[in-house]
This record gives sequence, C-alpha cells and structure tokens, in this order.
Amino acid sequence: MDLMQTYQDVMKQTINMALATCVGEKPHVRAVTYGYDESTPAKVYFTTFMGNKKIAEFEQNPHVTLMPLPEDPKALAQVRIHGKVQKSGKSLDEV
Repeated sequence: MDLMQTYQDVMKQTINMALATCVGEKPHVRAVTYGYDESTPAKVYFTTFMGNKKIAEFEQNPHVTLMPLPEDPKALAQVRIHGKVQKSGKSLDEV
C-alpha cells in the first residue's frame, strides 16, 4: 500500500475535518472546512475569524491534531495529522 497515495485520496474525499486543540488540560475539538493542495502535501489550510476562540487557543498552544471526515461511510482509511498551526500569508481566495 502506498501511504502517500492513500493520504492524498483521503484528503480529496472531503472538505471537512475535525480539528483538536488543547490548552492546559482542556482539549477542544470542532469541525472545520479545509483546503488541500497535492503539490504541498505537508500543508492543510483552513480559515477562521479574527478573535475566534481557536485563535486564542493557537496562541497558547500551536500544536493540533487534524482528522479529515470522509463523506463516504465506507472509506477504507482514516488519516490523522499532527502538526503546528501557522498563520498563512495566503488570502481566502488563494486557499
């Protein structure tokens, strides 16, 4: 099984993912809409409003876990992404 191909297939199956943050000992998870570009597989983009609770959480702890939520209930694989949030220089239209 080609893990990179499986990853890319899962990432293309949906636009929604679970985003988990943790501040102190309080984990938070919410659904977000994301953008993904195969040419930069290590980057996942999502948008949020300034002043949103997520922004404050990212500032306290930028480490997150993401999990795409495939719309097909028969999806053969799950992907979990562990990473660090960074503000992008891209506009909403570019994402």
